[in-house]
Amino acid sequence: MREARLSPQWSKWRRATEVEIRALEANDTFELVPLPPGKTALNNTVQFRLKVDADGNVERYKARVCACGNLRVYLRDYVHTHAPVIDLVCVKIFLAFVVKFDMYVRHGDVPAAYLKAPLNEEVYVRQVRGFERPGSESLVWKLKEALYGLRQAGHEWNREIDKFLKEYGLQPTTGDACLYYKRDSDGLLLVCLYVDDILVAHQHKEAVLRLLTALSIKFQVKDLGVPTQFLGTKIQRTESGIELSQTTYVEEILHRFAMSPTRRADTPMVPNTRLEFLDEPSAQEVEEMSKVPYRQVVGCLLYLARVTRPDLSFSINQLARHCSKPRKAAWDAAKHVLRYLHHTKRARLELSPAEESVSLATDADWANDISDRKSISGFFVRVFGCPVHWGSLKQSVVTLSSTTAEFVAACEGLMQAEWISLVVGELLGDDLEPVFVQQVDNLSAISRIKKDGSSNAQKVIDIRFHYVKDALKKNKMVLQYVPTSDNPADLLTKSLAKTELSRKRDLCGLCGATG
Repeated sequence: MREARLSPQWSKWRRATEVEIRALEANDTFELVPLPPGKTALNNTVQFRLKVDADGNVERYKARVCACGNLRVYLRDYVHTHAPVIDLVCVKIFLAFVVKFDMYVRHGDVPAAYLKAPLNEEVYVRQVRGFERPGSESLVWKLKEALYGLRQAGHEWNREIDKFLKEYGLQPTTGDACLYYKRDSDGLLLVCLYVDDILVAHQHKEAVLRLLTALSIKFQVKDLGVPTQFLGTKIQRTESGIELSQTTYVEEILHRFAMSPTRRADTPMVPNTRLEFLDEPSAQEVEEMSKVPYRQVVGCLLYLARVTRPDLSFSINQLARHCSKPRKAAWDAAKHVLRYLHHTKRARLELSPAEESVSLATDADWANDISDRKSISGFFVRVFGCPVHWGSLKQSVVTLSSTTAEFVAACEGLMQAEWISLVVGELLGDDLEPVFVQQVDNLSAISRIKKDGSSNAQKVIDIRFHYVKDALKKNKMVLQYVPTSDNPADLLTKSLAKTELSRKRDLCGLCGATG
């Protein structure tokens, strides 16, 4: 609040605070009472932020009154705090269903969502300083509804919206408690819930509008129309499907870390390199690296790599390993990624429908880390041909051959694909087609998985090996050979040269990254 008062925009922030307090009164969130003897009133704080659109333009100034719930004691003042949110993978699964079945989708927003959940505990909060009700300055708020800042507020809101959706006939999927569905003779109704952001989809417009109307009556949900953004990701409907992009987020990253590079980087990392350090940093290097925002850069890039940019996964995985003890070479590599982002910031992830329900590609780069000789796994999962999940990770065991490294990669990818298959199969409501595990240029791995028995080399990763064999025997998947040149997971295991990187980006569904 002190910073806001000194801001040139104070009149707008003050107006936003007044609007927030009036909204609390209209919602019957509290009543003004004298503080009972022996009770303590919590302090409050006002959080300010700008509401922007998908292009970064300011829509409105927002103020949020929060209780200082950090002073409350667990099990004495509150019990439940868990509040689920939808997994980002399931958001893309939701959109894959939208493009596959040509569904009508709309975006809803719950204003002041936490304030719409009843509060069971007795909580008192001081009035906002400078905004006290005239003549009642000595009174405090006795909360009737949950308030932002209380540890249990998120849990109470989720319980309230979950109860409503279930009464409407929707049910959460087994794989994600915030992805709801309802099948009837008219089609499939889907709801994607992230705290107070709601996406609703159905083959018929009327079904979507009926649910939004019911939500509006119960929670005053605002119908924002056809979604143009969700969780900071721009959504654009095209003739071939949907395109996802995070151009504004990339520009915010570049601005935050003052990156306006003069040198161009055509790849996320220098081709055929890895961040490996066999020695300890000098005291001077430790001192220098303590002054740079290494961890902040990596944190920002991790979110970007997970949502729309599989081309960044390998390089960010390399950078993330050195967060506890950054080296100068790692910081230089992080700046290289930012230079690459500068001219690929308009990259878009295409969600275009295909026939197969779920497909999986895996790859392994064998023993590439000279510090411990552990391999790198990469997996890439599509739903109806749309990229929904990918990852690059270091294997936890040392494998004795490239074949066993491929076994480990297949196992790690299969675990992800099985979870996605569970969600997709539940939404489809019928038997799911097999998962295609695509092994990279390694017929030996495919042969050994298909045949009975195991070799000495496989004993090191025996459980993983038999996990894949068991999935094959139960017809959960089929094995399919794919050349390295056609495998998108190859992008996730190594730093590629410009030409090969461009081809693998195309395989991953990335377009507009040539800048």
